[in-house]
Amino acid sequence: GQHVLKSIEVIMREIGNLKRIGEQYSAQNNGTLSIATTHTQARYVLPVPVSRLRELYPQVNISLHQGSPDQVARIANEGMAGALLLTHIVPPATDQSALIREIRQIYDGPVMVGEDLMQIDLIHKIMRCGRATTGF
Repeated sequence: GQHVLKSIEVIMREIGNLKRIGEQYSAQNNGTLSIATTHTQARYVLPVPVSRLRELYPQVNISLHQGSPDQVARIANEGMAGALLLTHIVPPATDQSALIREIRQIYDGPVMVGEDLMQIDLIHKIMRCGRATTGF
């Protein structure tokens, strides 16, 4: 009898796991997309794409967090963003490696420096630029 009870417990646990997986799969269009960005991106670049995302995915809560690069890194470190994409670095001659080292003191998740023609795949959580690819 004890073996049967243990088997039933395992089966019930697995049924619970399958239900959770099903719920997660069916809720793919729900959730929160947090974007931590600098003022320039938030004000001039992102309003149209964010508006379009809201139209396409009305169940997704989209929140923008603005700040300087180190503030954005702190926001990401607090779990409010899954990756950092640094763009429009001023001045353009800034040592990007030094900037990334500075960010790494605050945030240890995926970091990429944005470039022209860069693609960000939010569905598969991949950033691509030329031959460089990183997940987030």
